[in-house]
Amino acid sequence: MSCDSIGQEERRKNQFMKIQILDAIVGEMIGFGVQYGLDTLPDTVDLSSGAVPEGNYEDIIDPSAPHQYLSMYTKIAEARFACVVTEMLRADKRFYSGIVEICRSFPKRLVSIEGKLNAPNAYNLFNQIVLDGMPCDETREILTMTEDKVEWIKKIDTHAPAWEKCSGDLNQFYILQTAFVEGLFEGTGIKYTNENNKKFSLTV
Repeated sequence: MSCDSIGQEERRKNQFMKIQILDAIVGEMIGFGVQYGLDTLPDTVDLSSGAVPEGNYEDIIDPSAPHQYLSMYTKIAEARFACVVTEMLRADKRFYSGIVEICRSFPKRLVSIEGKLNAPNAYNLFNQIVLDGMPCDETREILTMTEDKVEWIKKIDTHAPAWEKCSGDLNQFYILQTAFVEGLFEGTGIKYTNENNKKFSLTV
């Protein structure tokens, strides 16, 4: 196996990890909803959006067609996230604060940041755990890359179709993503900004 193919395999595994992270957040939201009376929420999400299988990359992703499988599960994870948020808020707006808190607290269980981060380090971590389409979609264009600031624009919004499908509000996705990223970098001195869901930055 060539060095290039090893790198490609690692990128595929990282993509699957990001899919699983988003779906784990969905699972927490479903549990929260069921706890407060939304008994049909698990079936609603599964029936409308499909499911992401639990398990290891090697056991789930067909090695003869990894791109097709990863693309399929990326779309399913996005659809599940949009569906669960939309259904919960449709049922009761009071779920909102709990949904935000799930997104804010979740990354603290994924990674413990030690030492000082510069902006490129922070962006690399962001890129490793935040699902944003498939790598080949090239959804972002970097505008600035310095020790103190990484700034980028959104070239393609791969999240929109999932929210359109469930008649949800795409802006909710970006609010919750902001909560997730702020939770990830809480206490590090890294500041995340979102300008109209188009331009983003991580600054020291």
